[in-house]
Formats: sequence, C-alpha cells, structure tokens
Amino acid sequence: MTAGKSNPEIASELFLTVHTIEYYATRIYSKLGVRNRTQAALAASRLDLFASAESYLESRVSRAVQDASSSEATLTSPRSNVTGRNSMTAIWAGLSVAALMAVTIIGVLTGTLARVPFASSDAGASHCVAQAVMVRPGEPLPTVETSRPPMAVCYETFEESVRSLGLDPEEYRPPR
Repeated sequence: MTAGKSNPEIASELFLTVHTIEYYATRIYSKLGVRNRTQAALAASRLDLFASAESYLESRVSRAVQDASSSEATLTSPRSNVTGRNSMTAIWAGLSVAALMAVTIIGVLTGTLARVPFASSDAGASHCVAQAVMVRPGEPLPTVETSRPPMAVCYETFEESVRSLGLDPEEYRPPR
C-alpha cells in the first residue's frame, strides 16, 4: 500500500486473492480509525508508520536470507511427507471424534444434556417450539449482556405447536 499499488497488484505479488487483501485493508483501516486508503495513508504518515514498516521488513528479509544461507538447506520433494501428513490427519481426526464422544457420554451421564430430546426424562411434552436468533451481516454478534436466554415452549400435541406458530395444522404435516 505504501508503494501506491492497487489491491489486485498487491494480491498478485503476495499470491493471495483480492478479497483477502481487501479484508486485511479493511482491518488496517479500522485499527487506524479511518474509512479509506487515502485517510489511512495520511494517518500512517502522521504516525511515521512508513519508515518503521520498511525497516521492519528489511530486517526480517535480511535475517531470513542470512538464516537460509547459513543453514544447510536440503531440498525435498513435495510428495516426500504426504504419508506423514495423511497419518497425522487421521490421528487428529480420531482424537477429535474420541474427545467429542467422551464429552457427549459424560454430558448424558451427568444430565447436563437434559434439554436434548434423546436425553430428556419428560415424556409428556414432545412437541416443542424454540426461539431462534438471527444476526444480519454487519450487525454485532449478541453477547450474554445484550441477549435474552433462549426460550422454548412445549405442547402436548403437534397441532397445538403448529397453531402457536400461526400455521394451519392441516396444511403443515411433516413427512412420515
């Protein structure tokens, strides 16, 4: 950006998509408290960010070049580590599934999942209608302080639950 390059030019130089560059540019704008590239350039010049960014990059590049030249670099084929990566992926997938199963079993045994229908001991009310939360793009996500706890109402019959939503029970029948 400091060199006056456009987002597509920056994206092609860094081998990223234009959308990724736009995303990071937007984050930079928000951190600087500005709305566009021109205001960001003015704010950066006031804060002397150009010189510090250039010196930072120069030191990083020179350090990387020195490390690469001093170390014994060995070239490997891209396929040389495929088996190791595949086995690590399988191990992590297995551990993830095992952890999820353990949490589920502990939750069912301790009753913390009592609101889940398969773990519920309340067999009388089986037709429940729950509140959903919808967040539109650009709106802040709800937090504990700004949102109410979700509500659910259970009815004895399917017809009562459908009527509570303002629907006709004869027109709305789930497939069996």
